[in-house]
Order: sequence, then structure tokens, then C-alpha cells
Amino acid sequence: MKSSERIKKNPNGISNGWFSEVEAMWPGQKFSLALEEFSEEKSVLFHEKSEFQSILVFRSAQYGNVLVLDGVIRKYSTILIFE
Repeated sequence: MKSSERIKKNPNGISNGWFSEVEAMWPGQKFSLALEEFSEEKSVLFHEKSEFQSILVFRSAQYGNVLVLDGVIRKYSTILIFE
């Protein structure tokens, strides 16, 4: 399956080449990461909504691959391996 076929609409939090984490638990705060090449099409590696949570994996310009669960960044690393 092509990367573009896995992407269902615009993943929540991505706009104009940036991912922004906005969480009700942290009112008044917003953490943003630039997508690699500021391109959603090239940077979003995986985006699906499972029975339990929303899953997003994208490439950031600064930190490499980023794992986002339910709109909250869970892990980022220059080497993030998914098997």
C-alpha cells in the first residue's frame, strides 16, 4: 500500500508543514515540530485510527521519526525503528 493511500484526510495536528500538539491536560501550551521538507505528503509515514487510538508517525525536520498517539507526542528519535 502506498504511503498516500494510508493517509486518511489531514491528520489532526498537521497544518502548513507543522505538527502541533495541543492537549487539554496542558491548557495554554502548544508544542510544534516542523515536518521534514514542510511537506505532509513526503513526511507522514503512517496515519490510522485503530479501535483504541489514533496513530501517527511522521518525519520531523529536527528530530527524525516521531510517534504520536491520540495527538500527543510519545517518542521522537533520529533512529526510531518499527518492526
